[in-house]
Amino acid sequence: MTMRRYLQIAYKICLVAMVAFTWLSLSDVQAAPQEKRPNLLLSNKDTQLYQTIFTTQQQGNMDEADLAIAELKDRRLLGHVLYQRYLHPTAYVSSFDELKAWLEFYSDHPGAEKIYNLAMKKAGSSQKQALLRQPSKRTKIRAIAEPTMVFAKPYTDHGGASDYDKSIEKKVLRYIRKDQKDKALDVIYAENKKGEASAYQIDYLKSRAAERYLYDGKIKLAHELAAQAYRRSGDRVPLAGWVYGLSAWYNGSYAAAAQGFKSAAISKQASGWLQAASSFWAARAYDRLGHTYEVGIWLMKAQDHPRTFYGLLAHQAMGKKFDFNWETPPLTRDMVRSMAKSRATMRALALMDIGRYDWAEQEFLYVDIDDDTVKRAMLAFAQSYNMAELSYRLGSNVKSSKGKIYDAALYPDLDMSQVDRKRKYVDLDLVQAIARQESRFNPYALSHSGAVGLMQIMPDTARYVANRYDLVLGSTKTLLLPAYNIKFGQYYIHDLLASNTVGDDLIYALIAYNAGPGNLRKWQKMWPEVKDPLLFIELLPVTETRKYVERVLANYWIYRVKHGRDLNQLQPIITGEPLRYAQIVSDLPYNVANKR
Repeated sequence: MTMRRYLQIAYKICLVAMVAFTWLSLSDVQAAPQEKRPNLLLSNKDTQLYQTIFTTQQQGNMDEADLAIAELKDRRLLGHVLYQRYLHPTAYVSSFDELKAWLEFYSDHPGAEKIYNLAMKKAGSSQKQALLRQPSKRTKIRAIAEPTMVFAKPYTDHGGASDYDKSIEKKVLRYIRKDQKDKALDVIYAENKKGEASAYQIDYLKSRAAERYLYDGKIKLAHELAAQAYRRSGDRVPLAGWVYGLSAWYNGSYAAAAQGFKSAAISKQASGWLQAASSFWAARAYDRLGHTYEVGIWLMKAQDHPRTFYGLLAHQAMGKKFDFNWETPPLTRDMVRSMAKSRATMRALALMDIGRYDWAEQEFLYVDIDDDTVKRAMLAFAQSYNMAELSYRLGSNVKSSKGKIYDAALYPDLDMSQVDRKRKYVDLDLVQAIARQESRFNPYALSHSGAVGLMQIMPDTARYVANRYDLVLGSTKTLLLPAYNIKFGQYYIHDLLASNTVGDDLIYALIAYNAGPGNLRKWQKMWPEVKDPLLFIELLPVTETRKYVERVLANYWIYRVKHGRDLNQLQPIITGEPLRYAQIVSDLPYNVANKR
C-alpha cells in the first residue's frame, strides 16, 4: 500500500465518529509518573508502533517506519508522522504533491504553516501555488497574565480629552520619546499660558515630563514639575503624586513623600501595580517619620493587590498568610469524555500516550471550543503532565467551583525531568520566575531582538556561556529545547551573580539579565549614592527593565510560597538592604557564585 493511500485512509478515519476511550482509573492518570501512566486512547500495540515510527524516522530510517505504519490500527496521528518525515533535515526530500496532499488532509494541525511555506517554495509557479490549501486559522488560547489586576483608567470627569488635548498630548509625548524633554516642556508651558488645553491635560503632560527628568537624574526639576501637577490635579493624575513622592524621598523629605504617595495610592486612575507601589512607599515614608499607625494602614492598602511585587512585600512585612489557591481541578470521567468534541483534543490524548507531551500541548493550545468542561479537562491534564504554557493560559480562563483563580495554573511548574540537576547553580523557582516573564512558558518564543526559547537567551549570550563553561551548543536552534535553554539560562545567571558588577545581588542580576551588564554599570555610576534596592529599581530609566525586575521578583516570591520555601531570606529588601542570592538559597544545596 502506498503512502498516498495511507493519507486517504487517514482522512476518512478523521470523518467518522471518534473511537471510544480506553477507560482507566482517573486517579492513576494524575498520580502516576509520566513514564508509567496508563493509556488514554491508544492500544498498547499502537502506542509502541507510534513510538517506533517517530524514533526510526528521526534516525532517518523511513523504510522501517513504513513497516510499522502498515501495522497501525489507529491512524489519527498520521499527520504528525508525515510532518516529521517531510521536514526531516537530511533523510527525506518531500515533493510538492506530498506537501499539497498533507495540506488537504491536515491543515488544522500544528505546523501547517511550515508545510505550507515549504510547499509554496517548491511549487515553482503561481498556478501551482494557487492549488494549495491554506492552513486553518488557529488562535492560541488567550491568556490574561493578571486576571485580578486593576488596570489604569483615564480621567473622564472633565468630559474626556478634546481633539485639541489629544493633539497636544501627541506632540509632547513624541518629544519625550525622542528624549527632547526641553522641547516638550516648552510646548506644555506655552499651552498652559494659552489656556486652550484642559488643566488635567496640562498636569498629566507635566507628570510625564517630570518622570523623564527624574530618570535622567534631574531631581530638582522633576520635583518642581510633579509638584505643580500634583497640587492642582491631585489623585486625578497619579503619576504626578508618584514622581513627587519619589523625588521628595530622594531628598529626604519624607513627610512630603508620604503625601505624594498617598495621592497616587488612592487614585481611581492608577493601576493596581501603581496603587500597591504607592501604598507601600507611603508606609515606608511614615516608617521614617515614626508614625507606626499610618505604616500599618498603608501596608494593608498595598495588600489589596496580592500578586504585585509591593503587595507581596506588604504581606511579608506584616507577617500575613498568603491566600493563594494551589488546588487543581480534579479530572473526572465527564471531563475526559468531553475531549471527543474536538479532533485536536483527541490527537493530543494520543500524543500523550506515546510520551510526546510537547506536541500534545501544541494541539491543546489552539483548541477553539467555548466549553468550560473541555477547558477544565485541559487544565487538569496540563497540570498533571507539566504543560506549563497551557496551564498558564488556561489559568485565567478557568475558575474553581467557588469562583477562585487557580494560582497553581498561573504559576505552573515546568517539566524538569530532562534538566541536569547535578550542578545546582540557580534554584528552579528562580528559573520559573524568569521563564514566566520572559516567554510566558512558550519554548518556541522568538523575540524581535533574536532572543530564543523559555528564558529568552540571546545567541551571542549562549555562545559566550558555551565557551566560558565548556558546554556544547551546536546550532542556536538547540535553545528551542527546554532542557538546553534552562541549562544555558542557569549558567548565565550564575555567571552574572559571580561578576564584580553584580556581586551576588539578585536585583542587579535581574537588571543585567534584562538590559545587559553594560547598562547596569551605567546606571550604577549614575546613582552611586543610592544603596536602597527599592529606590534603585524605581530610578531605572527604562520602563521595561523596572517592570521586568518587579515582575520576576513577584513571580519568584510566589513560587517560593507555592513550594513551601522560607521567605525570611527575602526580608532584607523590605528594610532597604541588598538581596544577596547566596543568602536566599542558604537552605538549599546550591553552589554559591564566586566572584571572578
